[in-house]
Amino acid sequence: MRVKTKSTQSRSIGQWCEDFGSNLDRGISSLKKFLYNQRRGEICGRNSKQWSRLSAFYFFFFITLAGFFCLYLSIYMSSLPLNQPRYIGKASRLTTRANPLSPGLSFRPQPEFNPKEMYTVIRFTANGTGHRGKRSTNEDYESYVKNLDEFFNLYYSLSTPTNFTISDVGDCHSEKQYGFKHGQPCFLIKMNKIIGFIPEIGRTNLDREHQPACTNIPNIPVRCQGEKESDQEKLGNIMYYSESGSSDLCGTIDVKHFPYNGKVNRKDAYQVPYVWVQFINLTANVLLTIECRVYGANIFYDKIAQRASIRFQLYLNKNSS
Repeated sequence: MRVKTKSTQSRSIGQWCEDFGSNLDRGISSLKKFLYNQRRGEICGRNSKQWSRLSAFYFFFFITLAGFFCLYLSIYMSSLPLNQPRYIGKASRLTTRANPLSPGLSFRPQPEFNPKEMYTVIRFTANGTGHRGKRSTNEDYESYVKNLDEFFNLYYSLSTPTNFTISDVGDCHSEKQYGFKHGQPCFLIKMNKIIGFIPEIGRTNLDREHQPACTNIPNIPVRCQGEKESDQEKLGNIMYYSESGSSDLCGTIDVKHFPYNGKVNRKDAYQVPYVWVQFINLTANVLLTIECRVYGANIFYDKIAQRASIRFQLYLNKNSS
């Protein structure tokens, strides 16, 4: 058997293998000589002097490059405000013609995050025990009490000249487990911080038509209700504890606490005003969806984006034992 090559000559398989082996040996020998040439004292085609020059060049090149990078970065950072973004208020990138700047709401206590649940669900047992008198690990209220205690420890550790306090909080304090023990849970509702934002007293045109409650109040009202009629029927009575007093209609936030102007020397020094919301007589063993709203002339509601609102679900497991 003979193998035809590109030339017109033909070679046997044995000759072809012999030529391939010799070419391979020459290639390996050339590679070894390139990696280290003992006669010339070269490594990869360069002697020690050439490698020293090349290393020195790249060393100073990258040092100079890093120096220019740090110089321009320091110039850029020195031009930025220390405690707040450059663009705030109407100049903020959060503001568009279709989406005016409006704060969202947040609440405490916060449950453990569960990616399988669409809503934030608060589950607890009123008497602190699960079925057959055993301690419940995922429905016990003690984790919520701990969450609120940790929040207030951090909240009142801020060094601020004026402390925000609510004199009348009803059962919404640590000694009474924030009402969770007796099935009357308290939730802290607060506005999210937006630098330079000052809420205006009043209502938007849409809220004036569809939300007639809590009008003619000289502050910013906060109100919670069931998301649907079935939720509202089983939600029961609600008490609000604010800086201005208690009410069964709505809570209020005084505009004197605004605006939030950012950090002071890169440290938090602002206590966000809040409202206590206590659910007095929840229907037990029913999952309720609750929506809390804040109202203002320049606070625009968006249910999908959760602007000016917060939604969560509440489940009271009340056992007879």
